[in-house]
Amino acid sequence: MSVADTPMKTEPDGVGNIRFCDLCNKPIVSETAFKRHLAYCRRTAGKPKKRKRSCRECHRAKAKCSFERQCFRCLTRGLTCEYEKPAFPSANSESGNEVQDSSTPEPAESSPSDGTGSPGSSDLFLNHEITLEMVYLHQNIPPRSAVELRRDPKHQANAIFILETLRSVPYMMSRRENFPMFIHGQWHEPEVPVTITNCMRICELYIARNTSPHGRELFYTAVSEEAARFAHHLFTSSREDTANMLSVQSLYTTMAVFEDYRPQASCTPDLVVRECDVSLMTSLARQCFNSDNYEPFDVDKNDDPDQTWEQFIYAESRRRCALFWFIVSRVIDLRHGLTCPPVVGYRGLSLPAPGVLWSARTREEWEAARAEIRAHRQEPLYNTTLRTMGDLIESRERAFDPDCARQLSNWLAGCDKLGLMVEIASTMI
Repeated sequence: MSVADTPMKTEPDGVGNIRFCDLCNKPIVSETAFKRHLAYCRRTAGKPKKRKRSCRECHRAKAKCSFERQCFRCLTRGLTCEYEKPAFPSANSESGNEVQDSSTPEPAESSPSDGTGSPGSSDLFLNHEITLEMVYLHQNIPPRSAVELRRDPKHQANAIFILETLRSVPYMMSRRENFPMFIHGQWHEPEVPVTITNCMRICELYIARNTSPHGRELFYTAVSEEAARFAHHLFTSSREDTANMLSVQSLYTTMAVFEDYRPQASCTPDLVVRECDVSLMTSLARQCFNSDNYEPFDVDKNDDPDQTWEQFIYAESRRRCALFWFIVSRVIDLRHGLTCPPVVGYRGLSLPAPGVLWSARTREEWEAARAEIRAHRQEPLYNTTLRTMGDLIESRERAFDPDCARQLSNWLAGCDKLGLMVEIASTMI
């Protein structure tokens, strides 16, 4: 008779015999608890048992850390980002690159059956030290390239959906009420800024480029003139206009890709961004970061009760532009070394605010929507667990958990088209 089948005295609550998990050797008395624990243990087998530890500054402030070589919070606040270095790596790690982000040994994750840890399951340690360089190599694994994603059959449908949506973006610029999900209608301004007005005109040229012999020439001439204007005013424009330049340049870059697109047998053809377009994107992004010091990407400030409508529009425009560029990177090849900074730390990108806030046309409408969201604590703007792309990725991976499923449902209920595209892009990493 095996240990697991050893009979025990029957108790009044129906407990008949003690059982041992064949994976972690944990003793479980209740049969129901044993089944729950066994399912949990099998699901988590092979996964690291140590939780990631925040950098010292985030840990001290009890703030959320993005776990990158230089996390977003420290980067935006000008802090020195350092991680605790453990004395030894866990034996669960097969190699240095598999070690969790400079975590210190912590108690093993508890089972949902009874809330206690497994006896005899403490980590074993090897006799060599882990270096921060090894940790950083693990942390800074970039998202998969568009070429890799196209080779993966399970991402074909997602790629087609994103491509078709991107191709519709220039047509959305024909009317102010129908601007793309990352370009604001500028309802807080007495009139549409020049940068946005020029973009509307260029989009009309793009749509009509094949209707006349010189259509394509007119389109590229207008885009080149705008690029020259952007370069000329790069260091003298207001931060709002620089952000507008960055948004419309994202659109011009995408338009140039699809202007050269020809139907092919493959449903996801090779699409490559021109180097000059990405270089201008990078310059504009860096100037935006210089002017606002990464503040729009500080998730701790999303719930600032003193934020004005104008401040929200600027910050949300910056966040949405970064998210749009990350979505573009999932289906269009970006030349190495020229990706915009937000794509590098994509897991720390703030999720888009609810569509009702973004689409508000008056200050009163925006304030009313904000008050309602605050009253109901809707995700993601005022939620403490689903705020970044990394949170979304982790929640989708744990969708079996009721709390994660509820967070995802609440977030999807309030998001607009950009949120849906972000949700799809979160699977393509």
